[in-house]
Amino acid sequence: MKYFNFTFDSPAHNLALDEVLLDLCERSSGNAEVLRFWEPRTYSVVLGYSKKFRDEVNVDQCEKDRLPIHRRISGGGTVLLGPGCLNYSLVLNITRHNLRSITLTNTWVMQKLQSALASLTRTKIEIQGHTDLTCSGFKFSGNSQRRLHHSVLFHGTILHHFDIAECGKYLAHPKLQPPYRSNRNHSDFLRNLACTPEILQDNIRTVFQAETPLNSVPDKLVHDLAKNRYESVDWTCRF
Repeated sequence: MKYFNFTFDSPAHNLALDEVLLDLCERSSGNAEVLRFWEPRTYSVVLGYSKKFRDEVNVDQCEKDRLPIHRRISGGGTVLLGPGCLNYSLVLNITRHNLRSITLTNTWVMQKLQSALASLTRTKIEIQGHTDLTCSGFKFSGNSQRRLHHSVLFHGTILHHFDIAECGKYLAHPKLQPPYRSNRNHSDFLRNLACTPEILQDNIRTVFQAETPLNSVPDKLVHDLAKNRYESVDWTCRF
């Protein structure tokens, strides 16, 4: 598996790159597996594919602060991205890893992530909800997937030095939530994993055996997709 660390300045381009990597793997019948890391330098809100933006986002506050809102192609909840939030994106061959269902994929990837991060805290890391990683009942990682015929994109976030108070400012309280959340607000539910992004990346690379650097990014494909989909108001506000 190849790996690379690359972050665009534009939130739309970062989302587009994940989709481009998935499409390239699909075109190769699943033979272009890759692990990407990225960490935004500015804040943005990202909706899960089917989420209604006016239910999920404090729109007035985002507009006041000129905070961009985008929609991704994977499921899951709405998140605030920004400095101190490491993002990873895995593009995997479905057949090679026996990932023939959503549940099997969740289990396989989440157990590997749990193993990769276990040594970084004295407290046991648990998998809760469908794809959350927690310590002592506090969430520090959320994850989601997008499936094609040969390939799957599994991507997520790991909070390490994130300003959690910002979540309550820009995100509405979710209507749907896992039982373990117990209706806690964002600040009482989320925590940072005390670790550097470099160590997080090294441990995740090791567990997924991502050993070969990827030396180029398909800029033209990313730019076109960002412009035509992720920067489109019709796409962001479709629900």
